Amino acid sequence: MLSLLQDVKVLDVSVLAPGAIMTQKLADLGANVILVERLPMGNFLRSMPPLGIGDAQHTGRGLHHPEWSRGKRSIKLDLSEPADRPSFEALVRSADVFVEGSRPGVMQRLGADYEALKRINPALVYCSITAWGQTGPYRDLPAHAASFELAAGLGHLVRVNEEGRAEYDRPRGLPTANGTGALNAVAGVLAALLRRQRTGEGACLDVSVWEAAVSDWQSTRLTFVANTGTEQVASETYGPNYAPYETSDGRFVFVALLRPKFWERFCEVTGRPDLLDAIDPYRDDPSGAIAYTRDAPGLGDELRAIFAARTFDEWMLLAVEKLLPITPVLDTTDLLTDAQFVSREIMTETSDPELGEHIRVPALPVKLAGEVYNARPAPTLGEHTEEILRELRHEERIATGRAVIGGGAIPTSG
Repeated sequence: MLSLLQDVKVLDVSVLAPGAIMTQKLADLGANVILVERLPMGNFLRSMPPLGIGDAQHTGRGLHHPEWSRGKRSIKLDLSEPADRPSFEALVRSADVFVEGSRPGVMQRLGADYEALKRINPALVYCSITAWGQTGPYRDLPAHAASFELAAGLGHLVRVNEEGRAEYDRPRGLPTANGTGALNAVAGVLAALLRRQRTGEGACLDVSVWEAAVSDWQSTRLTFVANTGTEQVASETYGPNYAPYETSDGRFVFVALLRPKFWERFCEVTGRPDLLDAIDPYRDDPSGAIAYTRDAPGLGDELRAIFAARTFDEWMLLAVEKLLPITPVLDTTDLLTDAQFVSREIMTETSDPELGEHIRVPALPVKLAGEVYNARPAPTLGEHTEEILRELRHEERIATGRAVIGGGAIPTSG
């Protein structure tokens, strides 16, 4: 955890991935994130697959829990229980941010919608991160990650297999809609906190996971189609100078020789000046900034032969030495040993009482000068209930001189 948000208290009553990822980012930045969990199961991430570590260890503990709940604290509270209402309202009164991920209407039935909580804490930043958002015909439609991805325009990844059945042929490493929605929610919350610092105003944020995927993944295509009336096919955008190629040892690199200066440098270092005229920087770009290929049907074959003449490591060394935009194509296993990955210390360790002392998870991809990132373990269910209640009682004594909220005392246990 870093210290950037160390004075920000976040209440997380979401139970699925989008809210969990969002508040994990806030926790990594230093926020005091409190998971509000109900018995008997608590947050769904605790038992969501993948389970355990390795094929033989299926402990019933989901790996997403140490991954996305690290750095948070847990309190046992049930928003539907009147006995828990005083503690819940005390938490809301002391919070800066409230995050929920239920379908529209659920929070209102629980008395935890924005209007209800605004009466308790007018400066609260309230964030709803839901499938489709608070409006529209799909607002109540249940959905999960792949649902959003296909609804966001990735329908070309549905294929018919040999048995004639439709399958979602999702490439490994495709950014998930859940993560995209979470990052947009983080940006909205941080902006709302900044405005609150200036004006004292709270905010109500409506974040749609599907909408975030559409906006971030389809921005260029949507802009093109909306303004031209025609579909832009990705494979037709550039030519063979923007494509993956196999190396002599069976691995792949991605070539992004889009700028004329890079194409010229590539032709020079590979000893192929005859290919200089294969690109025309002014064909579709009057500025000359993009190197579009001419109608040269044999260029792809030429490039395949060039890249097949050297190993993966040789190409990467050449790319780094000559500053060419030739980058590695890596699978997940490759990443763990990749030199750039290791040097950036992307993985960190946390622990879990059931899964072990050394659970490796990705660290926050933000480096802060003068601070070292450390991952605090994810909490057990209700682990910090007494601790959080003590803090609330102390805060109330300071604020009012008595530990009474809404006519009822804050309980001494969850």
